Amino acid sequence: MDVIYAYQKITLLLTLVMMISGCVAPQPITNNTLTMNATNRTGSPELYPNPQLTPGDILENNTTVICLVGYTSTVRNVPLSVRKRVFAEYNMTYPQPFGTYEVDHLIPLELGGSNDMKNLWFEPDPSFHLKDRTENWLHDQVCEHGMNISDAQKAIVDDWYAVYLKIVNDTN
Repeated sequence: MDVIYAYQKITLLLTLVMMISGCVAPQPITNNTLTMNATNRTGSPELYPNPQLTPGDILENNTTVICLVGYTSTVRNVPLSVRKRVFAEYNMTYPQPFGTYEVDHLIPLELGGSNDMKNLWFEPDPSFHLKDRTENWLHDQVCEHGMNISDAQKAIVDDWYAVYLKIVNDTN
């Protein structure tokens, strides 16, 4: 296991060095916004972002890249100015009391989501803990069990809470 982890870290480091030096460019995604199917959602409306403001946006679809340990730390970049804009888009004052909301990626970085405003929204506590569990499970399904990355991205955009309920029901 340590050999695999070391190999993944070396591969990620080499990819990043090659990208920075211009030897390898990230592959553009031509249609990086998903169409949200919000008509039959399982949970209450506050569990989901406004689909007009946050339809979801993809940075990466390559599982070889997103499945590398440490990938998300190389792409996580949401400055305070962008966080404030997210709250303003949703007519929320900034800051909110600590722990009540977090700026979240609809399509998480670990599933190839971007830091673009189209992928960011304010998510209320405690749902962000539930969504985190869902994101981790989907990432595992993609990286360890062969789930198609596009299917995982669509599942989280369409109804992440339904996926969460499936996880909970399957473990009980």
